[in-house]
Amino acid sequence: MARTVSVLTVTYGDREKYVSKLVSAIDKMANVRDVIIVWNGNFPKHKQQFDAENIHNIYFSSNMGSARAFSEGLKFFADKLTSDYVWMLDDDNLPDDSALPILLKNYEQSPDDLVFTSFRKDRVELKKRGYQRYQPNSFFEFSLSKKLRLKQKGSKSVSSNSSLIQCETVPYGGLLLPRTVLKKIGYPNKHLYLYSDDNEFTYRMTKLGLHMLTDTRSLITDMEQSWYRKNPVPMFKTVFTTTKLFNACYTIRNRVYFEKNNIVTNSFFYLVNIVAYLIYVFVFYMPKNKSGLKRMRMIVRLILEGWVGKLGQIPDERIQGWK
Repeated sequence: MARTVSVLTVTYGDREKYVSKLVSAIDKMANVRDVIIVWNGNFPKHKQQFDAENIHNIYFSSNMGSARAFSEGLKFFADKLTSDYVWMLDDDNLPDDSALPILLKNYEQSPDDLVFTSFRKDRVELKKRGYQRYQPNSFFEFSLSKKLRLKQKGSKSVSSNSSLIQCETVPYGGLLLPRTVLKKIGYPNKHLYLYSDDNEFTYRMTKLGLHMLTDTRSLITDMEQSWYRKNPVPMFKTVFTTTKLFNACYTIRNRVYFEKNNIVTNSFFYLVNIVAYLIYVFVFYMPKNKSGLKRMRMIVRLILEGWVGKLGQIPDERIQGWK
């Protein structure tokens, strides 16, 4: 019997054009039974396009963040629908026609401890590295011991297939999640609001002993680049120049929260990595002016909030005050 799939996407702002293209693409896929669209504080201008019997629209009166939106969509899938899998896609993800069939075939041929996700074409660094895993006690992937070339303990891949990349966490976009696995891991942490909520959510599978594999044959095109990918510079350097400070604030705070609660095995070593990297940021990235100092203080404040677990939505007036 053919496996059935429900597609879940979350959209916000003026992004209906992306959702429209996404719905048109998945409408051609034979295994897709339902589509769940969470409208996060926005409303479709061309509502008739999304009024089909198999499309389920969930509306929020304001933007509640990606964590709560995906959580509500997953709850709808678990409680109201009967498909075998939920395929989570960002609203600007455009999957190739073969993307879903490739993932479904992987599940048919693999043991139950494997979870599969599509490859987003702009993740060139993942393909070049050939794996994704966290260095214990690293801060945004910076590790002083790694820089000093101290011996690291590697992890053995569970697959010898060159098209499959083992990952300890994956983004929402592209993840084909079996219903049985969702039941084990629960829903995203809504207090993270935005950014790193997908890391925390998917890392639960790693902690349960499951293995996530990104299939580089199952392709997704991002119709819009992430804020930190638009410029080929390090993320912390972008923090001092970006106009999207909203995104930067949640990225920093939530990543620290995720790292402390998942990959930190020694708090002292982790704090050493933070201090060492912030010194580098101060010397090489921070503009030596009033604006630069203000954003440097902002970075430190957000790191502290992530460390103590001060989560939730950051008031707009606070973010404006750091501009």
